[in-house]
Amino acid sequence: MILYLNFRGIAQTLIVLTAVPFAAVGAIWLLYAVGFNTSLAVWVGMIALLGVAAETASVMVVYLDEAWKEGTNNGSMVSVDALIAAATEAGSKRVRPLLMTVMTNILGLLPVLLVVVPAVYVVWRSYALRKGRANAGAPVALA
Repeated sequence: MILYLNFRGIAQTLIVLTAVPFAAVGAIWLLYAVGFNTSLAVWVGMIALLGVAAETASVMVVYLDEAWKEGTNNGSMVSVDALIAAATEAGSKRVRPLLMTVMTNILGLLPVLLVVVPAVYVVWRSYALRKGRANAGAPVALA
C-alpha cells in the first residue's frame, strides 16, 4: 500500500515487488551452495535482504520514471529503442548510488558483528567467571 501511495501507480508497485522474490530465490540458492542450515539469524538476515531489495528496486524505479518523463517531455521517447536507451542510461548512472546504499548497510553491520556483540559477550562471561559461576546464563532444566 505504501509503495502504491508513493508511486501512484500499480505498475511501478508491482515492478518493485518483483525484486523481492528474486532476492529470496538468490538467497536460498546461496544458502544451499555454501551449505548453511536455516536458523533464526538466517531468517532475520533474509528479512533484511528483502527490505534492501525493495529499497533498491524502488530507487531504481524512481530514476527510470524520471528518465521516462524527461524523454516524453522533450519528445525523444518515440520508440522502444529510445526507451531501452533511456532505461540503460538511467540504470547505469544509478548503479553506483545503489551499491553505495547496499555497502553502507553491510559496512554498518560489520562493527556490530565483529566488535560489539563479541565484546559484550566476553564482558558478560568474564563477570560470571569472576563470580565463580562458570555456568551463569546456562539454560536451567525444569523438573
